[in-house]
Amino acid sequence: MWALIINGVVSEVTEINPEGRFVSELEWVECSAQVGPGWAFDGANFLEPPPVSFQKTAEQIKREKLTAYQNESDPLFFKEQRGEVLMGTWLAKIEEIKSRFLG
Repeated sequence: MWALIINGVVSEVTEINPEGRFVSELEWVECSAQVGPGWAFDGANFLEPPPVSFQKTAEQIKREKLTAYQNESDPLFFKEQRGEVLMGTWLAKIEEIKSRFLG
């Protein structure tokens, strides 16, 4: 396997020896089969990228929940007080936000 290195990062890999197939300015380095795009290359070693987490942190969820209360339920509270929406609209929105953020 060979890896194309651009700015210290593997851009692509191939099983076919790239020698003579591409312009000489491209940096191809022989590598193991486990190396893939996104891996770093420090000039001697390939370094696997850290795992990407798609889970939100508790702090992120807390901020999003607070923002939802401020943007969605707070205005309804005042509209309810002025009689612009039905009584219970505000509490219904609070319950919907709670269920959206699981408590």
